[in-house]
Amino acid sequence: MIEIITLEHTVDGNNQELFSLIGGFAMSRQVSEQLGNNIYSESGQIWLIANNGNNTLGFTSLLIQKNKKVRMFNLYTTNNADNELKRQLVNGVIDIAKENGCLDVHCIDYNTDANFYQSLGFTSSGKRGKNFTLFVKEI
Repeated sequence: MIEIITLEHTVDGNNQELFSLIGGFAMSRQVSEQLGNNIYSESGQIWLIANNGNNTLGFTSLLIQKNKKVRMFNLYTTNNADNELKRQLVNGVIDIAKENGCLDVHCIDYNTDANFYQSLGFTSSGKRGKNFTLFVKEI
């Protein structure tokens, strides 16, 4: 059974559980190439991690900005075609945004993922370079 774990990158540096779950992915060139960027985390960043037992199946992260907008990063699943798991992770981000009274969720992802984001109510809000689009969902 898949469980979504929510962990926050804390300022006190006690992030052992978080890094034990995503560290191997962060060090993987293959994962970085699939995401189109390197994985990083900063204090206050919230991670949603999908696990099945001791196996990490996917994750995403978010940062709530002072202007009540949410930046979503690092949407990844071990099976890139697993849109259902991606949908669960993105919906988790949307739920956190709603719980915190945020205005919208925005992320930059591949142009080829437009149909996926549109199926979740995101709109395309402009290109970012040749291969990427800014997707925005108002809350």
